[in-house]
Amino acid sequence: VSSFGVIHVQVHMISCSIYTTAMKYLCPSFYKYRPLKQTEIKNLVLVSVIFIVNIVLSNSSLKYNSLALDQVGSGSFLKEDVPMCNASVYMRLEFLIHGTVHPLGIYLSLIPVIVGTMLVCAGDVYGTIFGIALLFVSCTVSSLKGIITKYLLSGKEPISTFQLLHIVLLSESPHL
Repeated sequence: VSSFGVIHVQVHMISCSIYTTAMKYLCPSFYKYRPLKQTEIKNLVLVSVIFIVNIVLSNSSLKYNSLALDQVGSGSFLKEDVPMCNASVYMRLEFLIHGTVHPLGIYLSLIPVIVGTMLVCAGDVYGTIFGIALLFVSCTVSSLKGIITKYLLSGKEPISTFQLLHIVLLSESPHL
C-alpha cells in the first residue's frame, strides 16, 4: 500500500474529525447529538472495521490492476456510487439484506455511466486474476459499508450524519 494513499486518507480523516468536533460544540442543534443504543454501537464498530478493510483492499488492488480498471470496477471514479461492479454488488446486497428492489429505470440509467467510464479509461486497462478478485472483494466490502451506513442514517431512529461521521472518524484515525 503506497504511503501517499495512507497519508491522503489520514489527512482527510483528521480534517473531518476536527470539523465534526467543531460542529458538535459550536452548532449543537445542527449536530443533533443523541445517546446511542447498544445495537447502534455494534453497527458502528462493524462499519469502522469494514471502513479499514475497504481502504486496505482498495489501495492493495492498485498494486495488481491499472488505475483505469480499478476506477471502472470499483467505482472510485465517481466516489463509489455508480460504475460496474459496485452498483451491481450494492443492489444485490441491498436486496439480500433489506429486500429492496429498485425500478428498472435505475438499472438502465447505469448503462450510459458505465459505458462512458469505460470509454474514458479505454486502452489503459490491465490486471491480474488476483487483482481482479481483490477488486471484486473490495467492491463487496464497500457496498456492505454503504448499506450499513444507509441503515444507520435512515432507520427508525436515525443517527445524525455529523454524529455518525464523528464517531467513525475518531475511532479510525488511530488505526491508520
